Amino acid sequence: MAIFHFSAQVIGRSAGRSSVAASAYRAGVALLDARTGTRHDYTKKTGCHGAEIIAPANAPEWMKERGLLWDGVEAKEVRQGDAQLCREINCALAVELTPEQNKDLVRGFVRANFTSEGMVADVAFHHLDSQNPHAHMLLTLRHIEGGKFGKKNRDWNRPELLRKWREHWAESVNEALATQGHEARIDARSLTDQRAEILPTDTAKSDALLRLPTIHHGGKSEAQKRNAEIRLSNAEMAEALAQARAEGRLQPTPPGQSSQALADLTREAEKQAARELVRHYREQAATLAKAVGEQAEHLRTMQEEARRIDTKKADQLRAWTRRQKRMVEAMTGAEEWEKKHPLRAALGWRFARPLKRLQSTATASRLARDGAIARHDQATALGEDLAQGMQRKTDEIKKAKQAVEEARRQEDEARASLAGLKERHRWENLTSHQREAETRLRAEAREARKFTLQTAGQGRATPTRPQPPQSPRRPRGMGR
Repeated sequence: MAIFHFSAQVIGRSAGRSSVAASAYRAGVALLDARTGTRHDYTKKTGCHGAEIIAPANAPEWMKERGLLWDGVEAKEVRQGDAQLCREINCALAVELTPEQNKDLVRGFVRANFTSEGMVADVAFHHLDSQNPHAHMLLTLRHIEGGKFGKKNRDWNRPELLRKWREHWAESVNEALATQGHEARIDARSLTDQRAEILPTDTAKSDALLRLPTIHHGGKSEAQKRNAEIRLSNAEMAEALAQARAEGRLQPTPPGQSSQALADLTREAEKQAARELVRHYREQAATLAKAVGEQAEHLRTMQEEARRIDTKKADQLRAWTRRQKRMVEAMTGAEEWEKKHPLRAALGWRFARPLKRLQSTATASRLARDGAIARHDQATALGEDLAQGMQRKTDEIKKAKQAVEEARRQEDEARASLAGLKERHRWENLTSHQREAETRLRAEAREARKFTLQTAGQGRATPTRPQPPQSPRRPRGMGR
């Protein structure tokens, strides 16, 4: 089944690497590094299904030859210790597609996302006829200016651009699968994001995504490890059987015992599967409960921060209001004095200088008022953002609680299934006499319960136990 894998790394000299060696290894060819004089020969490497150079329209002809391309990259980088040489993209291909279809898919993706931006791509295809088909893309980091490499483009290092490439790769693979009539699809998002989207509508599909992410091991896949363990177990079993047969300890199976042994093994396998299911749901419930606690703690922190900001801004606004009120009162008193004593005010008597100070103070107060209003607006916007954040966290907590309840419900169902398996196994192991005795005991128990219910309905009171007489208490103040 098609899987999503799309990773990127920068190949640099700080790790002792070379772009010429990287290209030779991925293409399975021999290249000579002109800068160091080292020959890198990987012609005996297996699993290579072709390699090609895809260049933009303004690239010169020498950049379309592998050896000259990477020698040019090495010569352009003058930093000897930590130069960044190229970027490698490693992506998993769809096993449902043929080798040629996968190659066409990669070529179209490279032209749409890399060469259209000015990069030169060295593409190598590996293991197209196996269960691990994938492609390696070595990309240049510099613009092409006047038939040679120019300045580096730092925008190509942005994380959001890598996320865009990952999304485009998933869309390209899904489009190719749909064109060829396959139902398989891949998704660039994490399992958590996919489950959060479908949780309210499709619980079964959401539970299928409730697992740990798979790890891409390349040639040493999980299937190969399991096959190796199975082969080792079979070899050990064969050796033990041979030794038991040689020592005479291997007895033939009595007639009729094979089906009973198979049934016992089946029941044990069912009980083991039920135990594993219970353990899985218990661990999942604990994980979800922990996540709910963390989200609730974060929400409480945000609420406390919002209250602290609101209190601080309210105190500042009240202090500014008091200052403004005092200033208005002082200016009003000065204006009234000026009306009562126009001659002294015109001659600039003793209140001229205080009035000037009041006017300058009023100007500063207006500026302070404007600043306080702006800060209050900022605090209001911050409070709204915090409120929206708290609402989002509340919704996430609700969803997590629903997931916890669902996990607990599934755990209860698994426990009930396990109890049923145990009871069935116990009943099947009873003899006919034991089964008849147990059936008789169950019938007697039902009759006893029925009699008890009838007695309770007739209102018979159970006799009360007589209480012993109490001795008279000694009056307070009397000695023994």
